Amino acid sequence: KFTPTGSITLGWRGQDDRIIIYVRDTGIGIAEENHEKIFDKYFKNNSMMAGAGIGLSLCKRLTEAMNGTISVKSKLDEGSCFEVNLPRYNGK
Repeated sequence: KFTPTGSITLGWRGQDDRIIIYVRDTGIGIAEENHEKIFDKYFKNNSMMAGAGIGLSLCKRLTEAMNGTISVKSKLDEGSCFEVNLPRYNGK
């Protein structure tokens, strides 16, 4: 809903003992002062858009439960890139 035109790219890469999953879009972007707030429960970057504001807070909770981190890089009118950084499973 935040990328009405353009593209959304999903991918992953390995880095040492970590796996990084990313989602990159060319959507509306997020103002820098909201980069940390967007992971708060019920925070909505745009109150006029549909949604309850729980999606990214749930992503953060699940990521942290797996000993990982989630981050965002974004600029208004240029899009966003979210990265989930997780430890590799070593079978133990």
